[in-house]
Amino acid sequence: MCIINYIHYEAAARQNRRREGLVPQRGRAALAAGFRISLVAAGAVHSRKLLALCVWGGTCQLRPVGADGKTADVALRSRGVGARGAAGSRPWPAVAGADARGEPALLGSPEERTGLGPSLSEKGEDRMIEPRYRQRTLYEQAVETFMPDQKKLLWERWMLKVDELLEEDELVEIVHKALQQRHPQSGTRGRQATPAEVVLRLLVLKHLKNWSYETLEKEVRPNLVYRQFTRIGGETVPDAKTMVRWGTALGPEVIRQIHQKVVQAGQAAQVVSGRKMRVDTTVVETNIHYPTDSTLLGDGVRVLTRTMQQIERETGPVGTRLRSRWRSVKHRLIEISRTAKQRGEQTQEKIQRGYEKLMTTTRQVLSQAQTFVEEVARGLKPATTPLGAIRLKVCVEQLKHFSQLTARVLEQTQARVIEGNTHFKDKVLSLFEEHTEAIRKGKAAKPTEFGKMVKIQEAEHQIITDYEVFEKRPLDADLLLPSIETQEKLLGRVPQLVAADAGFFSPGNQTQAQEKGVEKLAVPNKRTRSRAVWQQQRQRWFKRAQRWRVGCEGRISVLKRKHGLLRCRYHGMEGMKRWVGLGAVANNLLQMGKLLARKPAQT
Repeated sequence: MCIINYIHYEAAARQNRRREGLVPQRGRAALAAGFRISLVAAGAVHSRKLLALCVWGGTCQLRPVGADGKTADVALRSRGVGARGAAGSRPWPAVAGADARGEPALLGSPEERTGLGPSLSEKGEDRMIEPRYRQRTLYEQAVETFMPDQKKLLWERWMLKVDELLEEDELVEIVHKALQQRHPQSGTRGRQATPAEVVLRLLVLKHLKNWSYETLEKEVRPNLVYRQFTRIGGETVPDAKTMVRWGTALGPEVIRQIHQKVVQAGQAAQVVSGRKMRVDTTVVETNIHYPTDSTLLGDGVRVLTRTMQQIERETGPVGTRLRSRWRSVKHRLIEISRTAKQRGEQTQEKIQRGYEKLMTTTRQVLSQAQTFVEEVARGLKPATTPLGAIRLKVCVEQLKHFSQLTARVLEQTQARVIEGNTHFKDKVLSLFEEHTEAIRKGKAAKPTEFGKMVKIQEAEHQIITDYEVFEKRPLDADLLLPSIETQEKLLGRVPQLVAADAGFFSPGNQTQAQEKGVEKLAVPNKRTRSRAVWQQQRQRWFKRAQRWRVGCEGRISVLKRKHGLLRCRYHGMEGMKRWVGLGAVANNLLQMGKLLARKPAQT
């Protein structure tokens, strides 16, 4: 209960806590003068009066100076104002060795000056997004006081190693730069944001546990271990919607940079060397229902009707009134679904008649949507408020977008159902995840998968060195040589052993891989009748390499079951790349944490 009380106390006194207070730091005397200054050099004197000093509406940097060690003059430096010494015009340099924890350097005495000192905080330089929290809270101090060995008692061993890996400044800096680029002035305007380190650790924990954002918020809030792992401490846990915006702000390129840094950290820790490589492909499904022509038409009518209702709420009863046909469409969908389950000679004719009625109603809805768009453009349906005008513009764009997709669904339904052409090109499989492809990989349990093809490339100890989400499904044979080049670029060496299944084989791949320096290429050729090739594939090293290659299938299974790669929960192609990338990062951190935890401690 005492720990919980500390949490409530910290939440109540949250304003400027991280930068205001009188805190000793590593034996130094520390003076905090508001939220712009953190520390003062060793030997500083302070009083209650100094804490209240303000210049130009802002708190100042305060440091006692004096050559004789007896007198003490106070040097002031405020926001946007140059610092002046006892002579009134000479600026002081920074104190040698002063620890300002990321703040501008402190000012030295007149004897130490060698040039102009840096400005403390010019206009617009206040950082609204920090890399890390600067100061420990009472909550963190209470946890260490009551449970000094809490990490050994409560933390899993692999989690301690992952915590150490995430301490890398380069990882935090990648996220910090990305958050500052969300908007032109995100780094200097607005309220104080969550530090980049907390953002990184929360996203990693989410994919380590395969949680949703709502579950992540609920799990972190009461858990002492997760609060410390994510560096939230006694702060309020961000809500789920805020964390969704973080993921969107980072983007797939930032996630790839994080992944590469994690792989390089594994190489530095001697977990991965790059001597071996195996590669395979899999399908990550998009978050859609099973696509049929009738359900896609129903989706189009539902979204168009809902959007037109929103336009009517913004404009009022003016212009063409909306006639909702959604009820009629639902009856047609139920009729088609029930008829498809029947058996008989007339079943196909009944299904076709039901589709004709459904298509007629859908065309009427499309015509009405086009009328709404034209009336808004001519000003016959104006918004009643300025904010409503913004919402109206968004609704019109949405109406145009889904009208085009619904028209494409009508076209493919006409060809597939009415004309009998089932090999229609560029089929729409979802109105909401337009990038979805229908992929057949010969699985008996799931002949057709709806999603995107993903390449997973591994080195030693199941460390994923590269991943890629493809816009269009490629041939497996076209992926082998680029994979070798990627591993060479990332780890600085050509793999000695490369293993893949028969789909990656081609005569050109075998020749060029050997030219690049690959000593052993274990990719079976099942279409040859050459006795020499069959003898090579019966050698011990080839069979051993193929047994090692099978582990790639197991790793893909772990990614799908443990890290969520069975189905992507993020939206769009960018969301798919972020989802796969974060799953690969979580897998690598977990594997590296387990391997490093088994190693004996170095003395």
